[in-house]
Amino acid sequence: MKNLFETTDALGRKVICESDQWHSHIITSHPEMIGKIYNVESAVSKPDVIYKSDKHDDRDVYFQNYGFPELYIKVVVGFSSDPGKIITAFIQKEIRGNIDKKIKKYDKTKLS
Repeated sequence: MKNLFETTDALGRKVICESDQWHSHIITSHPEMIGKIYNVESAVSKPDVIYKSDKHDDRDVYFQNYGFPELYIKVVVGFSSDPGKIITAFIQKEIRGNIDKKIKKYDKTKLS
């Protein structure tokens, strides 16, 4: 299976984006993501925040501001295997949805 990219997230974990997942799910279900593979890689490698998923124990949810005050790239990564694999990615207006607000794994505003 071909990978579109491999990167390291803000917690030091390897993450891949498989070509099949990108083409069969992400851009099919979320056409706004066409041409935004670099943004997805950036959201994983340099997120604003990472939350634990509240739906799946083996998934984390990454958010990165998309250059507008109220738009974010949201990326869900599954860690049932190593490296982690991107499950989905899309743009939304706020940091919300399938996240455990009590378990913030990373917050770039807390770095000194």
